[in-house]
Amino acid sequence: MTIPSSAEVASAFFHWLEYAGLLGFIGIVVVRRLAAMPPFMRWARVPMHRALAAALAGGLGLVLVQVLTGQVNVFVIIRVVAEGTALGLCLNGRPMVAVPGILAVASLAFAGHAAAVNPPAGAIFTDVIHVLSAGMWAGGILVLATLRPPGGWRGEEGRALLARFGRVAFLAFAITALTGVLRATDAIGRLSDLWATPYGLVLSAKTAGVLVMVAMSALVWRRGFLFARLEGVLVLLIIAATGALASFPMPPRPGIESGVMATVREVMNENLFTVHPSTTVGEAVALMAQHRVGSMLVMDGTRLDGIFTERDTVRAISQSHDAPSHSVSSWMTADPITVGPDEPVEDALKTMLDRGFRHLPVVKDGEVIGIVSIRDLAG
Repeated sequence: MTIPSSAEVASAFFHWLEYAGLLGFIGIVVVRRLAAMPPFMRWARVPMHRALAAALAGGLGLVLVQVLTGQVNVFVIIRVVAEGTALGLCLNGRPMVAVPGILAVASLAFAGHAAAVNPPAGAIFTDVIHVLSAGMWAGGILVLATLRPPGGWRGEEGRALLARFGRVAFLAFAITALTGVLRATDAIGRLSDLWATPYGLVLSAKTAGVLVMVAMSALVWRRGFLFARLEGVLVLLIIAATGALASFPMPPRPGIESGVMATVREVMNENLFTVHPSTTVGEAVALMAQHRVGSMLVMDGTRLDGIFTERDTVRAISQSHDAPSHSVSSWMTADPITVGPDEPVEDALKTMLDRGFRHLPVVKDGEVIGIVSIRDLAG
């Protein structure tokens, strides 16, 4: 395992500061909106300028690191401009602060690892949804940790705000978890990457922190926000892990280290996760999240009927409000293009890029023996 360079450590710190500011900003927007519902809670009208100032400071520091290392990213500069615009509007009491602020949050995905996926559109879209939903629940918890409601969190107003926030946070966390799993499957090629690479170790720590915070919330929120400061600290630690993930390179895929990657067999995943055509979309998504995979093979016995991916999930939910109850056969890619295990990696990659696929089943003598993703092929 390689030791992170000083530039990566500095980048991780500035990413943390910027992420904390931007996610805190989204949390402030959510809490202010909830506080504006009747009955109005004036004490929960948190000012935005501190969060935006932290985001701008982190963004400027990140630009400085990139200038010194000769790796300036234009999307980082655009993000810093959006952060500065939002802060300027806030300090001058102008409306529409949320517009450049949310633009800055969404632009995080365009300068991150998602932009390196080929094609990048699906990964970037997933990352945007991931960051915005994370801001709604994690940023919201961070903001709540700074508040002191009349009568405390066990008081009437405190419990009322927690009840309002809980409904939003539950849905936002579910979206964050699903999109996080989808992105993790692109980043981690082997189970050993979770303890053998800096990226994997930080991802494992971040996951553990999220689980601890969710367990804590489930146990204590019903009795009032008793450990507000502790949950706020956990959020900051999780954001620090996110900043580190953005700074460390993703682990290489199998075969990349040696520079020899001649056939699909060398990089394919032999662990197959399958569903029946009658399985519902909701059940398939739950299985994808459980196994941390981005696709499910739709099999009727030994026959491959189709493939259901994270893109199909997004398409189904966006087009039909009751899509989770539909069968996957209604939304899957039927009769998918397949690849042979001995086919050159370059040919399989070209097929994916030409057709716009991210996953290909690997078939030999009519039997499905594996699956390969564009991340497996392109590294």
